[in-house]
Formats: sequence, C-alpha cells, structure tokens
Amino acid sequence: MREKLDRKQSFLAEIIDEQPEITVTYFVPDNRKAGGEYKTVTGRATLPSLHPQNNYSTL
Repeated sequence: MREKLDRKQSFLAEIIDEQPEITVTYFVPDNRKAGGEYKTVTGRATLPSLHPQNNYSTL
C-alpha cells in the first residue's frame, strides 16, 4: 500500500504544474464516539502557498 501511494505522489509531483484534477479520500475520526467517516474531495492539485493564514490541517 505504501509503495502505491509513493508512486502516485511521485507522479503527481511530476505533473503538478499542469494543476491536474485529483480526488482524495481521507478518514475523519469522530471526537464524541468510536469511529468516524470517510470524506472525498475533488479539485485541482496545486502547491500550497506558504502564507501563514493557510490551514494545512485540512489537507
């Protein structure tokens, strides 16, 4: 699994200047009970800005 993610990340780094559309699925734990939910986000991949107001906890 780790190798597959590494390959995808490497490929994305090669084409990041084209701002490709990507879909990312991630797990959000529930703070009130055991478990949580999976969320899926689709958008254009870009390099994050280093501006201090960016909230990187949601990446």
